[in-house]
Amino acid sequence: MFFKILNAFFLCHIFVSLALSPAFGEPNSPQGSDAAADKAAQTAFFSFPRAAMLVEAPEEKSRVRTYAGNALWSKEAATDGEDLSGDSIIDVDVDLPAEQLKAHVRLQKNGDAALPASHLIEVTFTAAPESATGVPAQIKIPQMRAMNAPNGTALSGAVTEISEGRFLIALSNEHVASNVELLKSQSWFDIPLKFPNGRIGKLTFEKGADGQRLISEAADHWQTP
Repeated sequence: MFFKILNAFFLCHIFVSLALSPAFGEPNSPQGSDAAADKAAQTAFFSFPRAAMLVEAPEEKSRVRTYAGNALWSKEAATDGEDLSGDSIIDVDVDLPAEQLKAHVRLQKNGDAALPASHLIEVTFTAAPESATGVPAQIKIPQMRAMNAPNGTALSGAVTEISEGRFLIALSNEHVASNVELLKSQSWFDIPLKFPNGRIGKLTFEKGADGQRLISEAADHWQTP
């Protein structure tokens, strides 16, 4: 139940952060002849897809604390098991330097016939001793969201905690087409979080050009049995 308030609680703050924070991208473009040069400089600086973690903070005036970062997308070819040969494994490394927290997200087709899932998403958090929040105690199913949309749509599946800070999301065999379409068509991942102290949060990161290309390339293989 605690995750149901996430969208209402964080929505306004997300939009303000994305629009105004220098760690997130372009503020409103200036008028006049300097606009193109300004835009080029910003584009070069923000070469990595954006990421952030928003955490409930009642002691703050805004009641939420934002940790900005970036997301680096990459892929490798799957080699474990005959069913996965040639399929792509997609990795996302999210770095939140101000919070001394990293998240590694791995997306791949499921090659284990004993596991009732079409695809797997593994999320692993690592935190330095200086991290204020530490690793989350719980996560929920990721939501896929369009840029500037108020809400995302959750993927169909189930979450299992593997160990402290490490979670496995098994996507439903019964909703393969809709899950893959969400992964392809939406530009942001939102992962609801709950920390050991009871505070809620959200890890959000964008696909950007690299993520969009990698998922689009893998999607045809992912939808086949």
